[in-house]
Amino acid sequence: MFIKVKLKALEVSLLLNYLEKLKKKDNQLKVVGLPKKNVRFTILTSPHVNIRAREHYELNISNMVLYIKSSSFIIPPAGIAYKITFLKSFC
Repeated sequence: MFIKVKLKALEVSLLLNYLEKLKKKDNQLKVVGLPKKNVRFTILTSPHVNIRAREHYELNISNMVLYIKSSSFIIPPAGIAYKITFLKSFC
């Protein structure tokens, strides 16, 4: 039985620290890095007088997928979203 875990975080350092803890506990770990997702949005600072006065923000979301063979799974810390799926065979 395999466990597939999808991880999402705004900070890459959180994901890397979590992966180091898992590698110390379980050597049969496969990590697949997915591309980052960039979310951009704009906020009007002065909507009535100066329509061109805007501020731009961007969020960089890092994604990773883990395949764990054994049942030694540690729940991720705060700041990391995760989704767990159970697989019968390894892809």
